Amino acid sequence: MSNKDLSVLKTENFESEEKVYKFFEENLNLIFPGLTFVIHKYRPYQEGNEIDTIAWCISKKVFVLIEYKNKSKSEDPVTQILGYREALEIGDFYRLREILENKNNIFWKRNIKDEKKNLILICISPLNYFTSRQIAVAKANDIILIEFQKHESNITLINCHFKSHLELLEWKHNYVIINKMAEMQKPNNLIIDEEKFVSKIINDNELSNFLQTLEVDKKMSNWLSEMSTYLLNSSFLFKRKLFSEGEWKGGINFYLTTMRNMSVVDIKLEQKQIVIWLRETEKDTFIPPKEYNLEDGKWKNRWGKESYWKKYRIEDENSYKKAHSLLKNYLSYLEGLTLKS
Repeated sequence: MSNKDLSVLKTENFESEEKVYKFFEENLNLIFPGLTFVIHKYRPYQEGNEIDTIAWCISKKVFVLIEYKNKSKSEDPVTQILGYREALEIGDFYRLREILENKNNIFWKRNIKDEKKNLILICISPLNYFTSRQIAVAKANDIILIEFQKHESNITLINCHFKSHLELLEWKHNYVIINKMAEMQKPNNLIIDEEKFVSKIINDNELSNFLQTLEVDKKMSNWLSEMSTYLLNSSFLFKRKLFSEGEWKGGINFYLTTMRNMSVVDIKLEQKQIVIWLRETEKDTFIPPKEYNLEDGKWKNRWGKESYWKKYRIEDENSYKKAHSLLKNYLSYLEGLTLKS
C-alpha cells in the first residue's frame, strides 16, 4: 500500500465466521496488545453453545469473552454474550484458570468467586452490523463493540465503537489497521495507525476523469481537486464518492468510515459556484465564526429522516481561500464526534 489511500481500496468480505475468528485469534496480541489468548471455542457447563474465544486481560487480570459475527444480522451477539456471562459458574473459572496457568504461567490471588462480575465482554462484527438497540444494550452493560471492514490487499480496518474503551484496548485512536501483506516483511509492526500507515498519496486519475465529464473550467477544477485532496489527506478515514449523473451530478461526497460510513461533507458544483455541505449531528451544533456566512440546510432521506447541514458557497478567490479554514474548523468539530462516548 505504498501508493494508495485506504479510502480508495475496494472492500471485501470474510468468507465465513470461522475465517473471522481465525483472523482475530491469530492477530489477537496485535489488535489488542493488552490481551493474551486462553482458549478457542469454550463450552460452559450450563450452556449448550460455545464461547468463540476466551482471552486474559493482563492489566485488569480478568477473563475476556469474545463473540464474533460475520454476515447474518438476524443473530444478536450482544444478547448472546450476556447469556454466556450468566452461564459461567465457579467450576468454569477453576477450569479456565487451570488452562491459563498451564499455557501462560500467569497466576493471581483474587477470590475466584469475583471472576464473573469482573469479566470483560467484546462483540466483534462487520461494519454497520450493530443495531441501535444492540448499541444501547452494549453501552448499558459496558460491552466493547468492535467493527471490522476487510479491504483488498489483505488490509483490514478495525474500529472501536465507544471512546471509553480505548484505554483498556491500549489503542491510540478508535481504530487500528492490520496489513497482512506486511506480516512476512515486518512481523512486529502489523498494527499501524494513521500516522504510520495510511498513505496520503491518492490516485487523481479518477477525479480528473470525473471533472472532465463535467466540463469544469480550470480554476473550478483546481479548487475541487485541492479540497478533495485536503480532506483525503486529513487524519480521518474518508471514503470518497463521485456523482457524474443524476440529481447529485457534480457532487463529491465524503463518508466517514469511523462514523459508520456517514456522509459528512458534500462538495457540489452548481453552475458557476461550488457549494460545500457540512453535516451536523444535531441542529446548530457546528458554529464557526460568522465571517463564513453559512446557510442552514436540511435534507430528508427516502425513509423520511431529516439531517441538518451548513452550506458554504465558493464564488471567487476570496471565498475559496476561506473554504480551507472552514474545512479545518469543521474537521475539529468532527474530531469530537468520531470517538463515541
